Amino acid sequence: ARTTLYWDRWVAEPAYRVAFADGARRLDSAGIATTVVVHAAPPGSDYAARTRVYRAFGDFVAARAAELPQVEHWQLWNEQDAPGWTPVFGAGVVPLRRQGRHY
Repeated sequence: ARTTLYWDRWVAEPAYRVAFADGARRLDSAGIATTVVVHAAPPGSDYAARTRVYRAFGDFVAARAAELPQVEHWQLWNEQDAPGWTPVFGAGVVPLRRQGRHY
């Protein structure tokens, strides 16, 4: 199964954290391998703060991987397949090709 973990929601909504972890455990109990796509940086995660955000993202995903060991695969961010995809990579600030380098 492929599911999405929204970083911004995880930070803001305690009920989301509980529901997400429960869903991951249920998939594992059913013998279903899980891939989790993690993206959607929290507010304040813009291009100017990208270095801090990239580090925070790494810490966030490492903590989730430790917390949810039943998840077999983690996809970081999502496919960089559309202009204006996310402010952290420079959407609306730098040309698209340069955004791809940050991705």
